[in-house]
Amino acid sequence: MRDKIKLEGEIDLTVTPNETRIKPIDGDYWNDFGYWLEATGFMAYQAMKYREWSEEEIIKYSADYIKKCIRDYKIKYAL
Repeated sequence: MRDKIKLEGEIDLTVTPNETRIKPIDGDYWNDFGYWLEATGFMAYQAMKYREWSEEEIIKYSADYIKKCIRDYKIKYAL
């Protein structure tokens, strides 16, 4: 078991017209999603401290941002 994971990604926009993929680190997209959520959580914590926001504020901001991304990708790549 690894104690540290180096995260880097290459976003492939040419997979299909309605998908965007980050090539997996370990062959499993779901595991990679967990890794990226860990990195995102770390960055959200740093932003929360920098902005002097509460947990509720950074969680709302992050949730709203993800909702916008999902909506944008869905619209942009819809057939």
